[in-house]
Amino acid sequence: MKISKPAEKTLQKLWIYWVYLEGSSKVQKELHDKNVIDELENLKLIEPKYNEIYLTPEGFEESKKIIKRCKLSEKSEKMIQEVLL
Repeated sequence: MKISKPAEKTLQKLWIYWVYLEGSSKVQKELHDKNVIDELENLKLIEPKYNEIYLTPEGFEESKKIIKRCKLSEKSEKMIQEVLL
């Protein structure tokens, strides 16, 4: 699935809100760029309701993949630094 970088960042934030804020995936719509919200909505990754945003099941899975990629990237970067130093 092709997602823009700003949309990936928004999915990361939504996932973090869901996981660390006691299962709440609702976020105020005005906190995010309208173009990003439209992109994620068209991809069926979020479901805006009133002034809040909810992750769809697909959106939750996609955001989980993004988080894992970021963690893997950070670990790889640390390993490279250790080898070079």
